[in-house]
Amino acid sequence: MDEDAQSADGPSCRIQRRSVDIDESFTIYWTKDGVRLDAFANKTNIIVEDDDAVGSYVVDVKYTTEEVRVDSAGLLTAKVEHVVKDRCARV
Repeated sequence: MDEDAQSADGPSCRIQRRSVDIDESFTIYWTKDGVRLDAFANKTNIIVEDDDAVGSYVVDVKYTTEEVRVDSAGLLTAKVEHVVKDRCARV
């Protein structure tokens, strides 16, 4: 679909609207104390049982797109660590 963008003085540019079909995805890996948690692969959040919750959790996220061939600066990856030090208080 094409449209003319209007200004007070008349058409200022021509806008072409086309769908873009780009292959892209996120890959998410969770680890606890260095051991990969395959059950949580590609999950954006996790819920763990209180009895086994204490530990160091790391989530690695990688964005992949066919538009980027090389990511030397690591801009398409992220890593966050969260340490659970105590179990939840029992009521």
